[in-house]
Amino acid sequence: MIIIFIGPPYSGKSTQAEYLAIKLRIPFFSMGKIIREAYRHGDLKAIEGFEKYTMKGLHVPIKLKFGLLKERMDKTKNGFVLDNFPATEEDLVTFNQYTENNSLKVMASRGCPFQCVFCSVPVINGRKMRARSIDNVIEEIQELQEQGINSIHFID
Repeated sequence: MIIIFIGPPYSGKSTQAEYLAIKLRIPFFSMGKIIREAYRHGDLKAIEGFEKYTMKGLHVPIKLKFGLLKERMDKTKNGFVLDNFPATEEDLVTFNQYTENNSLKVMASRGCPFQCVFCSVPVINGRKMRARSIDNVIEEIQELQEQGINSIHFID
């Protein structure tokens, strides 16, 4: 099962994603945390990405970061929760290639009450937000997992 949280800064993605991963007993991967950890350990690509891009408020190119994430994804057996990845079109293309090659799929979303001009989520899924507790959502995810559903994609 792959679960992806995508949304604006400070919307609670990391908090909810990490909580969900703990409840489902699957790994939680944050691209930012992965890059910072690799930077602290002296990884040359992470150093380049952090200093040339992150410190300037830019997205790190996929060629510098995907290997770090792939290494972790390859070690999982029951899926994982991703925080804010894929974040760019380049990320999405690479992630889709990875999931297709590994028979993993990413799909589904939930409504949004906002009217952002760049986003199609309210048009596709409606403006009404589902007001459910995280425990209720986790229960539903576990039921879906038991039915063989192996991938869920949340858009916040």
